[in-house]
Amino acid sequence: MALFGRKSTGSSSSDNAAAGPNTRSRSMFGRNKGSSVDQGRNVSPTGRTGSGGLFNRNKDNLSVAQAKVKDAEKTEKQTEKMLQQARAQTKEAKKHVSLVEHEADVEARNAARKQKDIKGLRKTTKGLGRV
Repeated sequence: MALFGRKSTGSSSSDNAAAGPNTRSRSMFGRNKGSSVDQGRNVSPTGRTGSGGLFNRNKDNLSVAQAKVKDAEKTEKQTEKMLQQARAQTKEAKKHVSLVEHEADVEARNAARKQKDIKGLRKTTKGLGRV
């Protein structure tokens, strides 16, 4: 018994060659060369069809990779836009805080001025009512 389960029938290799083109020869991966299945396909002069084998998914992998790159670029653009919006909102918030702080300073000065004026009025009212 030969490797991979091929049985030797006792015929010589010259008998196999004389049997004709329809004789099946099996490869290690089960592909039958010269079978009627291959005759219906358009085969290039080199005998390759351009698909199949170990690298038949190269086109699929390439298109998947291109799609992933496009998605990443789109996401990056969206992220950049959102980052710019966040920076603008931060700038606006800081501007608003400084405006509120300025208003608070003005109100504090006005309150201090009022307090000073009230102290002055209090001093003038001390003499009232002593007649």
